[in-house]
Amino acid sequence: MERPTIIAGRPWLVPVWLDPETARAEWLESRLGGIGGSDAAAVVDEHPYKSKIDVWSERVTGIFDDRELERATVGRMLESPVIGWYADGLPRWPRTGGPLRIVKPPTAYHRDRPWHRGSADGLAYLPEVIAHLGDGVDLLAAAPRGALDHIVEVKTHGWFAAREYLRDHDGAPVDIPADKRIQCAWYMALYDAPFCRLIALVDTHIRRTYDIPRDRDLEDTLLEQVERFWMRHVLTNEPPPPDGSTSYKRYLAQRFKLHSAELVPTTPEIDEAIREHMAIKAVKADLAKREELVEQTLKLHIGEALGVRTQLGNCTWKIQPSGKIHEKTARGELYTALGWTDDEIAEFERRHSTPDHRVLRTPTPKRK
Repeated sequence: MERPTIIAGRPWLVPVWLDPETARAEWLESRLGGIGGSDAAAVVDEHPYKSKIDVWSERVTGIFDDRELERATVGRMLESPVIGWYADGLPRWPRTGGPLRIVKPPTAYHRDRPWHRGSADGLAYLPEVIAHLGDGVDLLAAAPRGALDHIVEVKTHGWFAAREYLRDHDGAPVDIPADKRIQCAWYMALYDAPFCRLIALVDTHIRRTYDIPRDRDLEDTLLEQVERFWMRHVLTNEPPPPDGSTSYKRYLAQRFKLHSAELVPTTPEIDEAIREHMAIKAVKADLAKREELVEQTLKLHIGEALGVRTQLGNCTWKIQPSGKIHEKTARGELYTALGWTDDEIAEFERRHSTPDHRVLRTPTPKRK
């Protein structure tokens, strides 16, 4: 069957017919051409593991995090059976209503804003609404615009994510994680869908369904911020400003591994940043001293006992085996036992030493 060049009822969508498994290189290249739902959450600082600099680096270098790609691959493997269970409904999936017709759309981008792209995990149609189309029809090519009931987003997680998909005592869902809500909003805006149904399979057996209504204000904010990010940073190859994230720390360490002998001139903004850094160091030093004072007070009171029972809970001072050895002493004894020469020792330590890295040092704050 010839694949449609548009998705029926949505002429603004441009489908990209690439299979992420059989045409992986082309699929990855297409992904670099815009921002998907999960990356949109990172751009607006709502992704739990990813930040703007990660999204920017991927678009500029074309290199993705292998761990993220592996998670995406496993997610796609589980996606089809989960959608099948959800489409059937009870008893396979805890939802009301009869069976659904669900179609997996291709990756698509918006004709007027090509950076707005992605692929919903499913487009859900009510059978009675599309009955006139007949069996075996390609819904992507034939379903009218108003036939789409909702889009489906699938999430599969291990046991550790169960706390993100809890319910209260009345069975109502607790607030949905922000990054998942943003991803659904991104796809609702792309497909012009009335609502998104997030279906989550957690720890192989916990099945949860969440309805996310369309939020036009959220969509407008997302589109504005992502477009600004795309225009200011991706198209210009200019990295986004620091955001305090671990990702940005890693990016700076990788980009500026070496240094020259020169000192660059300062600016008023840099002078202010140095003053703030010095102030923070002074506060940290004061807090460390206060912490040690409090610990000494507690230890003196506990003495040889296990701990103290307080109105705030138990405070204990217990012996814990450290499992650590005095590395320098142990290494010296090992070298002596092996009979290694100084050159052999130097070569061994060179091969197993951590890479050189740069350390930022600002002036030491003056003590009052």
